[in-house]
Amino acid sequence: MQFLLDSADRQRLSLDARPDGALTLVFDEATGEQASVAPRTLLWYKLACTLPAKLPPAIVRDYATKTFKPAQAYGALLNTLGPCR
Repeated sequence: MQFLLDSADRQRLSLDARPDGALTLVFDEATGEQASVAPRTLLWYKLACTLPAKLPPAIVRDYATKTFKPAQAYGALLNTLGPCR
């Protein structure tokens, strides 16, 4: 599953969540610059503690299909990250 994120400085990021639970953040698709999101690292902390707890209702409504439920997919991502402590 892939989630596209916009950073505070308007940089487009791609967060890839594999079925095995591994997370990779791609900073630049053109150069392939990426980093693994390992638990308890600074990158993990930034994601776990700054991503919203729920998707905005408009996204859930506009992108939901019979086979893709954005809220469930996002919830699975947050479960993979774990709580911010």
